Amino acid sequence: MPPTPHAVTVRVTAPPAGAAAAAPPAGRPGPAGRRALLAGLATLTVALAAYAANLLSHPRAGILSWLDLRLYLAAGQVARHTPAALYHWQYRPGMRFTYPPFAALLFGGLAPVPWGVLAWAMTAASALALGLAVWLVFGALGWAGQRRAGAALAVTAVAFWTEPVQRALHWGQVDLLLMALVVWDLCQPGHRRWQGAGIGLAAAVKLVPLIFIPYLLLTRRPRQAAVALATFLALAGVGFLALPSASAQWWFGGLWLHVGRVGFAGSVAPVAAGLSHPRHRQHRRGHPLVAGRRRAGGHHRAGSRGPLAPPRPAGARLAHLRPDRAADLPGQLGSPLGVARARAGADGRRRTW
Repeated sequence: MPPTPHAVTVRVTAPPAGAAAAAPPAGRPGPAGRRALLAGLATLTVALAAYAANLLSHPRAGILSWLDLRLYLAAGQVARHTPAALYHWQYRPGMRFTYPPFAALLFGGLAPVPWGVLAWAMTAASALALGLAVWLVFGALGWAGQRRAGAALAVTAVAFWTEPVQRALHWGQVDLLLMALVVWDLCQPGHRRWQGAGIGLAAAVKLVPLIFIPYLLLTRRPRQAAVALATFLALAGVGFLALPSASAQWWFGGLWLHVGRVGFAGSVAPVAAGLSHPRHRQHRRGHPLVAGRRRAGGHHRAGSRGPLAPPRPAGARLAHLRPDRAADLPGQLGSPLGVARARAGADGRRRTW
């Protein structure tokens, strides 16, 4: 006779009341994500409010001079009207255009944009580019939702006040825009056919992003490295077609190897050394303390354009240029492009600010 199987009793315990309500519904953010988002928003609000207060309480030129942006636009105009002299003229003593010819083509296309609109748009776009780069990095690290947004906002707020970011905003540089372009390209899915094109475009404007081509090779992404290199060479070819003389000087004349052509090389050191470089003397003119001392001493001439005045319209800047005097272009461009001139004081000594 087979044994009788034992009866098995299964007890099902219902969850306590309210337990289901404790977990957030699927697809909705939890309280931790909301707290992270609110904290990030608060941090960024404080950072931007402090920056706005700084702008309102100091002379604008001491915070945003846009000097590099002015140089970009002037170089674009030179590339359009006297391209053979692109790498000979000086915007100011010691300040030359140091980017590839393709960059000059891009800057020349900005000429129709009003200066005030372009300057503030450059500042806003650079700040947004910083936030975009941080957002993309957190996404690549696996962060998502409100947690990702809160972390990106908080890190952006802190990074906004670092020296490299403030320097890029002050001079009106393209660095933050190129950084966002490179980060966006690197964060694309690996199966994207044109991944690497962003790096090539950024390198065609400024050569530094070329370092990411070896990085792509070292990380076993040869196809993306080839796309980046092909994009860079194609855009450099566009520069050759549009500006053959300037391109020959830049690439075959070895100008891209001359670090000394960069007017602000070692830009951090002269701050402690008394701002001895012409570029830093211009920055010192716009500093709130120096500007106040100049006003108190009566050194500013009423009605003068000053070293940081907005560029004149393209026609006014370049109408007097003579093609037969291309070799003397620095002298011809001196006045309309605002070349800084040394002034002698009452004691006959050269003043630096």
